[in-house]
Parts: sequence; C-alpha cells; structure tokens
Amino acid sequence: MDGSNGCILLIFSAKGVTESQLCTIPVDRVTNLSNDFSSGVALGTMRSYFIQFLLIFICVSGTWAGENMPPMNLTVSEAVSMAIQNNTAIRESGQKYLAANEDRLQARADFFPKAVAGYGYTSLEEQPYQKFGVNQVMVGGREQHHWDISLIQTVFRGFALVSRYDMARISQEIADMEHRQTIQDISAEVKKACYQALLSKKIEQVANETVLALSAHEAEADRFYRHGLIPYNDLLKARVARAAAIQEQEKVRANAKQVHSRLNILIGNPMDIGITIADTDEIVIPPTDLPALVERALSSRPVLAALRLGLEMQQQSIRMAESAYYPELSLIGRYEQNGQDILAQTNDYGNDFNMSVSLQARWTFFEWGKTRAATARQRYEQNAFQERLKSAEDRIRLETQQAFLDMGVSMANLNTSREAVDQARENYRITRLLYEQQIVNSTEVLDAQTARTQAETNYFQAVYGGLTAMTNLEWAIGQKID
Repeated sequence: MDGSNGCILLIFSAKGVTESQLCTIPVDRVTNLSNDFSSGVALGTMRSYFIQFLLIFICVSGTWAGENMPPMNLTVSEAVSMAIQNNTAIRESGQKYLAANEDRLQARADFFPKAVAGYGYTSLEEQPYQKFGVNQVMVGGREQHHWDISLIQTVFRGFALVSRYDMARISQEIADMEHRQTIQDISAEVKKACYQALLSKKIEQVANETVLALSAHEAEADRFYRHGLIPYNDLLKARVARAAAIQEQEKVRANAKQVHSRLNILIGNPMDIGITIADTDEIVIPPTDLPALVERALSSRPVLAALRLGLEMQQQSIRMAESAYYPELSLIGRYEQNGQDILAQTNDYGNDFNMSVSLQARWTFFEWGKTRAATARQRYEQNAFQERLKSAEDRIRLETQQAFLDMGVSMANLNTSREAVDQARENYRITRLLYEQQIVNSTEVLDAQTARTQAETNYFQAVYGGLTAMTNLEWAIGQKID
C-alpha cells in the first residue's frame, strides 16, 4: 500500500517487461468493494476489475510467448520462396507491371469508336425572328434545349495509334523483364544472406570455442603460476588473450544479429524474428567453358532483354514522330434534338431532330520544321540507346567473367583451407601437450590457438564464400535462382 496517495499497487513483472506493470486501485474503492461483498451488490465492480486483470494477464502472457517463440526453421530454397512472395521490391515491380498492362489497354481503346453526348439550354431575352421586308417572322422560342450524341471513329492518324499501342505493349514487356530481373536480384541477395547467416553462425561457434579454450588455458596457467612453474607475465598473457577473445565474441554475436535482421527484411519478416537456416555445403562445379557462359548471360539476362525492347520502343517513337507528316481522318455519326421543352421533343419552328454522317480530314502541312526536329530527336535517342545496350553487354561480359574467376578462386581456397584446418588443430593439440610438460611457454600456446582460430575462420569463409560465388555466377548468367 502506498500511503502517500492512498492506493494499493498490484505489481506484475515478467521477463522482458520494462520496469513493472502497475495497476492502481484507490483504497476507498477497495473498502467499498469489501462492503459491497457483504451486501451482495458488487457484481458490476468485480466484473470491471476482472476485465482489467485479464487484459494485463494477456499482455504479460503475450510477452512471454513472443520471447519464447521458437526460431523459424528454413532451407535456403524456402527463404527464397518467401522473399518472392513478401519482398517489397518484388511486389513493387509487380505493381508496375500491372500498371503497364493498364497503359496497354488504354492505348488499345483508341482503336474503337468513342461516344460523346452533350446537352445545352439557352434562355433568350427576346424571341428570335427574321425580317422579310416590313414583316417579322419568328424562327425560334425564347427557351431553347439541345442535346446530341456522337460516335467518333478515327480512321487514320499517320500510324500514330498503332505506334502508341506498340509502345504500350513494349512497355508492358519491359516491365515484365524488370520484374523478372528484380526477382533474380532479390533471390540472389536472399541466398547470399542465408550463406552469411550460416557463416556468422560458424564464426560464432569458433569464437565460443576460442573463449572456452583460452579460459581453460588461463586456469591452467594460473595453476602453474601458483606452483611456481611459470612467471607472472605468462599468466598475464593468458588473461589478456582471454579478454581479447571475449571482446571478439561480442563483436561476432552483434554481427550475427545484424545478418539475421537483414535476412528477415529480405524475406518479409519482422526484423527481430528468430530464424535458423538449414546448413548446406554443396558446391556445384560450374562449366569451365567461359565463352559459353558469356553467351548464355547475353541471351538470358532479363536486364538485356529489357534494353533490347527499349531499342524497339525507340523505333516506335520515331514512327510516332513521323505521323505528324500525314493527315488525320475521322468518321463522325451524330444524332441531335432541338426543342422548347427539356427533352427537346417539341419544336414549333423546325424539325426537332436530325442525323448526320461526316468525314473530317485535318492536315497540318507546315510547322516551321517542328516535325522534322522531333523525328531527328528520336533518331538521336535511338542511337544513344544503341550505345547504352552495347555498354550493358560489355558490363555483363565482365560480370560473368568476374563471377567465373571468383568461383575458381573459391574452389582453390576451399581445398587449401581444409588442409590448413587439420594442420592447425593438430599443431594446437601438440603444443598443448608440450605446454603441460612445460616444454613450451604460454606464448606458443596462444600462437597455436590464434592459428587454429584463423584457420577455422578461413575454412568456413571459403565454404560459404564458394556458395556465394556460385550464386553470383548463377545471377551473372541469368540462371533461375531457387
């Protein structure tokens, strides 16, 4: 009970809850509640407090459940599938493809007739008339209503309609290629993030084992020092090495958390969800024919397909600009009503309705070189786009070659690092035995431990570096990543 404000504090605590969860009930209400029990009129009050307690219990239970939630177990392929479904960049490119499809439908609509309706009302101050000599003949009423419906069919517009539709269709195909490229990019990023997560897990295990080994060495050095077998500075070296290993352990853990957070974001999870990736070390040996790989990249990369479609669109842009050289022809069918009433059905001065069919032609044949300049501009744009396509092809050749060379380096490093791990572990084992016999000093033990840690780290980096290099090569040649 808090005497300063006359309240009872009910404190609920749980792991992960900041400070405390507090529910405050005034003392006078507690007293009244007791009296109500005796009189049997506290049902409503008890219901209110029960609901409050239940809500607090649910919140605390939810905190327990969130913290005790088991990690999500995924294979690399499952992580890629989740990203394709949930990644925001992929969904954004999908929406752009749908928008491009609507542009195509909009351009297609220009081929069909358009219906136009109009309505007008006019109120004149004086009734209109015409003079025939000295006589005035009324030719209309003071109130005039008019409505009409027209069907307009474009017959010819210098191939502009066809060009506009082709451009919209090509834009949709480009959006499709960009969507595929985005899927390719994100899939590669997810696979590499999975390998980074596996690597960080292995590095963390190495760091933990290093701390345990150096802790055991420190304990042993302390025992030797107390028995007068080693000088004090040897013990200090062991303690310093253990402290440095603990610091490195914390850095490794922080890096592992950051890697998992990035992976969660890529696959569309909340950043702090626990996730475990099924381990894999299967490295497929790629073909050794680099020219074949380059040829495959040039034919399969969606980004190149999009650029080639863009070059085709530039040709349609030239055709569109040249359409201004031609006349425009339109066929118009029209029905109209004129009268004194609101429906324009009563006309005392003439026919109340009429129909017409007309062919309209319009030709702008001189604009001071505007059409010629527009056409030339599009041709220059097409030439620039051709250079852009050549540059992209050269870049993809280099990317494929780099990925191929990186794959070869990774394979060579994998074999070397595997042998180095065996040698470093054996060296550490022998050095430990010699130290126990006081044949070598503490420095040599620490050097052997450092060499073992570095060798194991290099090995795991080679394993997952090889998997990453393989993913980069798959991406470079446009192979589907799953």
